[in-house]
Amino acid sequence: ARRIVRYWGMGLRLFGPDFEKRGRATLDDDLLGGGGGGGGGRAPLLESHLFRLMPEKDDFGRSILCYVIPPSDAVRDKNIAASENEPSFAKVFWWYLHAGLDDDSDDSSGQNNDGGFVFVVDNRVKPKRMGGYRKNREEMTSVMYCVPVKIRAVHMWFSPDSSWLRRAIFQGITYVADICLRRRFVLHAGTTEQVLKELRERYGIGAEKLPTELGGDVETEHFARWLEE
Repeated sequence: ARRIVRYWGMGLRLFGPDFEKRGRATLDDDLLGGGGGGGGGRAPLLESHLFRLMPEKDDFGRSILCYVIPPSDAVRDKNIAASENEPSFAKVFWWYLHAGLDDDSDDSSGQNNDGGFVFVVDNRVKPKRMGGYRKNREEMTSVMYCVPVKIRAVHMWFSPDSSWLRRAIFQGITYVADICLRRRFVLHAGTTEQVLKELRERYGIGAEKLPTELGGDVETEHFARWLEE
């Protein structure tokens, strides 16, 4: 019951009174630049493909959602600035979670689909504007708490040269979060080849299920076509 209340409260906050009438958010109506309703083009976060809902599920039948930080400072700062000026980050994340839920309900591939999501979060590039970055993470957490999805695991991917202290502190935080939230947080810090091997052999996430920015096989063009369809 509490989750239902949170769900509708978050939906109304993000999408306004129309959400109560329709009961869902749509790509064309609600994720336009400027907060929806006749803006000029889709939200910058959609166009940058910061989130990637992968076309294939993991070996356990769970949807894979990747969060890829653009390596370019200009692109990265533009996306963070956009999310500070409007709730576009939370809107886009909300929409991707629902797209994954729809994909689960329509799945006819014969996979053993036990539902839920696994997240692969790119932490290899440190954003210059940490305030916006933290705000984005808070928005993601708020949406996860209210959308009725099962978060099976969160894979945090650091570069091998990330500071030892940063990784150690984060590992402690995720350990506590794992206990309190009963979600599995996994910390990865190594070369691309090392992390890809670990994801494939231990977690059922092969290169064919990851975007090229993470060393996988799925090109950016796939996501552009998917959004157009």
